[in-house]
Amino acid sequence: MHGRPRQPQGVPEDTEKVKASQKRIALFSRLTTEVLLRRRAKQYDEESLKLAAKLLEQNPELYTIWNYRREALQDKLQGSDGHEVAQRIAQQEMQVTQAALTRNPKSYSSWHHRKWIIQTHLVPLDAELRLVKQFMQADSRNFHCWSYWRLLVKLMGLSAEDQESYILGKIEDNFSNYSAWHERTRVLQDLNTERPTLSLAELLAADSQGQSASAAGNKPTDAVRLQPLPGHVLQQEYELVKNAFYTEPHDQSSWLYLRWLIGNSLAGWQKAKGTPQEASATQAMKATLNDQASMCQEILQMEEQASGLDDRSGQKWPLLTLARLREVQHQLASPADSNCSEAQQIYHTLIEIDPFRKGYYIDAMHGKAAQVTRSLISPINASS
Repeated sequence: MHGRPRQPQGVPEDTEKVKASQKRIALFSRLTTEVLLRRRAKQYDEESLKLAAKLLEQNPELYTIWNYRREALQDKLQGSDGHEVAQRIAQQEMQVTQAALTRNPKSYSSWHHRKWIIQTHLVPLDAELRLVKQFMQADSRNFHCWSYWRLLVKLMGLSAEDQESYILGKIEDNFSNYSAWHERTRVLQDLNTERPTLSLAELLAADSQGQSASAAGNKPTDAVRLQPLPGHVLQQEYELVKNAFYTEPHDQSSWLYLRWLIGNSLAGWQKAKGTPQEASATQAMKATLNDQASMCQEILQMEEQASGLDDRSGQKWPLLTLARLREVQHQLASPADSNCSEAQQIYHTLIEIDPFRKGYYIDAMHGKAAQVTRSLISPINASS
């Protein structure tokens, strides 16, 4: 188990500890059997629910026991015994889940049960929002907390501006927070676009779909196209993520966020094609790519000075990003030529630095990666 020291070989275990552990296991087994028998008999009395709560406090991941509690309480929570009784039961369930989450803050079943309770509208949501923020103080990257927070702000009708402010604070507290970066992609689209952009998770999924489509000879579908963020918003976000790189260049979450931003910039350029703004949009796109490539090169120089040539592991993400940028720049300059020699060299370097992902880099060299990015690029006029 994580966090538990392994017993050294040849050292006998403490007899008393072994006996105590065996006793706990026997008690847990008897309690589990008793609660399951009561569920089978559909015993929904107070004593049965107390035994179930005791069992869940010991092991919050027993989803069958959470189901038992829902079966026992769903009618009462819907008001069969009156509103006051429903409120009291809802508060009791919140206490049961809080005890379970104190034991395991990443318990899927406990968070699921808590979501079920708050959607009955029988508990004060303001207090819940304060509580989940306390959980995030303990672990700001707990994606269960973020999922719960997202449901809460939806139920409360919290403005996108307030959400953005909170998310930004969490990112500034810790740039290595994938959940916060992911939430930022969602809230920025709520603030700035009429049709949603893709989230980071959707972008990665669409990348796989685009790869399959390319292998089959099909064109990428509209599902991989982005509704771009406005240019001034993108510039602010490029500055934000740049600060993350100079603080924690080894962390992948900010590099994935940059990939999402570049996808937005490409979508904005694509949207301007065939309009009077095409020439200026093309120049802006090239400038953005140049700026990001220069930043990658600067970070690579910093990493080389800091770690030398003996340890190049910190160069992985800026190198991979630079390869993708060079591919895009090459296709903008030479649409008919899909082979970018500089990107190919970078992929060879990445194989040396990161041999465990050799297959991925070989696929990239053969044009089987980054389909989302490439799907946004179509041939441009030589004059542009």
